[in-house]
Amino acid sequence: MRDLLRRGALLVAVVGLAAGCGSTNEDTADGLASDFTKAAVDSGVAPEMTPELAKSLYGDDGGAVCAALDDQPDDVALPWAWTRTHRMPSEHVEDLVEYDRVVVEVYCPDKEATFNALLDDLNYDPD
Repeated sequence: MRDLLRRGALLVAVVGLAAGCGSTNEDTADGLASDFTKAAVDSGVAPEMTPELAKSLYGDDGGAVCAALDDQPDDVALPWAWTRTHRMPSEHVEDLVEYDRVVVEVYCPDKEATFNALLDDLNYDPD
């Protein structure tokens, strides 16, 4: 009887561990990739986006877009945005900004204020 209880407890522990391992960053990356794909396609900024592509570009943390907004936006994000918006043909800037906005909204919504402040610093006005 004791051996049966021990095996049962071991089985419960293994099943619990397997269930816990199933909800990893992989699941988070898949969910975010699906959310991003839907938002990007719905907004029209990336009509050909797929969850696989989104996952490869942004993983579970938003990749370089969110990283640029993380620590020192004055030192890191401003040159990043300046390079991306001021050296491109003007007809593409609005699309780029809206694309990056979708990335921020999905992958690092806590950085939206930083993103908007960065656009203000660049005197970005899409109208």
